[in-house]
Amino acid sequence: NLSDAYLRGDWSAGVNGYWSPLYPFLIGQVRRLHDWSPYWESSVVHGLNFAIFLVSFACFRFMLRELAEFQREKKQAFPDRYVLDFSGGWEFACAFGLFLWSGLILIGNALVTPDMCIAAEVYLIVGMMIRVRRGRDGAADPVIIGLLLALGYLTKVVMFPVAIMVIAVTGWGRAPGRWSASRRAICALAFLIGATPQLVTVSRLAGRPTFGEIGKIAYALFVNRYPALWTGAEPNSGVPAHPVRMILSSPQTYEFATQNAHSSYPLWDEPAYWMKGIQPRFDLERQARAIERGLSYYQTIFATLFLGAVILIFMGTRGKRDHLLDVCAVAMLVFLLYDLVHVESRLVAPWAVVLFLAMSCSLAFREDVSSRAGVRAVLAALTIWTLLVSANNVRHAAQELAGQLGGDGMSHEYWTIASSLQRLGLNRGQKVASIGRSAESYWARLAGVQIAMEIPPEAAGNYWAASSDEKNRVQKIFADQGAEIIVASVVPPGGAPLPWIYLGAGWYYALPLKQRVR
Repeated sequence: NLSDAYLRGDWSAGVNGYWSPLYPFLIGQVRRLHDWSPYWESSVVHGLNFAIFLVSFACFRFMLRELAEFQREKKQAFPDRYVLDFSGGWEFACAFGLFLWSGLILIGNALVTPDMCIAAEVYLIVGMMIRVRRGRDGAADPVIIGLLLALGYLTKVVMFPVAIMVIAVTGWGRAPGRWSASRRAICALAFLIGATPQLVTVSRLAGRPTFGEIGKIAYALFVNRYPALWTGAEPNSGVPAHPVRMILSSPQTYEFATQNAHSSYPLWDEPAYWMKGIQPRFDLERQARAIERGLSYYQTIFATLFLGAVILIFMGTRGKRDHLLDVCAVAMLVFLLYDLVHVESRLVAPWAVVLFLAMSCSLAFREDVSSRAGVRAVLAALTIWTLLVSANNVRHAAQELAGQLGGDGMSHEYWTIASSLQRLGLNRGQKVASIGRSAESYWARLAGVQIAMEIPPEAAGNYWAASSDEKNRVQKIFADQGAEIIVASVVPPGGAPLPWIYLGAGWYYALPLKQRVR
């Protein structure tokens, strides 16, 4: 939806206090290349995702080259020790396997998110940090790092505190990689120049200085556990500046219409607008639970990688090490930031790869046959694990595709729903009501309609259990608020009863309101 603004050249409409601009800008530019029909829109976006995946591999190779040079120079300083450089054999295979695991499994190509962009930027930034540690940075490198950090911030808000950390710690360690104060200042200035337009814009939207509202909102939702449909009813949660209206308490029914015709689900298109005024509160017990959830998630996803790292650490020799402390510190900061609020594998995927490689390259091993064999056995095991997991993912995707091409799958589900709604007489720009999972309703985008009212999934059962008179009351309220039709994605077992109309895919049913409400 945000890419529509960049496609039209309406930059002001693309400004958002929650979502960062770079990814929707890229989508808009790809859509500008050709007048793609709505049918092909998802294919175009996923094609862009795959192109970004390929770019991220080029960035990863750049980082590996810098890492290999750093290790070769370290080997000259410690000729009696074996060090990893990930430039060939099982070492490169392990690094490549980690990249595939991170890109295909932890991030994936399915979600329309900027996480693959972040991966590419992270690999470039870390590669430049390693170049500084080598003492091989040129006069322009502080500017390049600063602009890369600004690009990261324009991709995701979390990169703002990460950028501060990168500027502060780059060059930590032994000479010759120590940065002078002037170079650090130049890097900071370049970052601010690149980030200032976005900083000014989001601060104006928020009415106060800020670098983005996503952290504040995420903390309120995931730590304080405020509802996504926040009305300000929770004690001490703040006063909404633009409240979501509860138009019925039983079943819980909400309204959040907007005049923006390009918004298919206003509540998710601009969360910062609807949650302006929300006040996160520090609660030690809830914070501890959030940290525990994050650590448990890390343990589940990264257990194998963590085990491999621990084995390598125990195999390493004491002393004669040249640590990549700056890179490790930044990666660990990212893990900590997400652990405090909310963790998903796609959010930390590139940092997991960076942390493992930087930690491994900070170790030194005995220069003998048994030590080399042991290290390579660990790397081989990690390689086989990552490749098996990645291959299994590709196999499942191929099976799903084959099923869809053979007519056995749920192919074109949202397109089928959108087409069915149009056959029922729904026109672009009209408003609809939703019963169920509205945040994933791409059918509304394809049909060009706006979900302006909602009964959330947890309240859908109350609607279906209500009497006919109560259902009619809900339908009349929807119609009075401007809804042309109700679309239900959470229905009773066996489907919605007549006069609801099946939309041809999934468990989606529709109830036109014009004929029923006078």
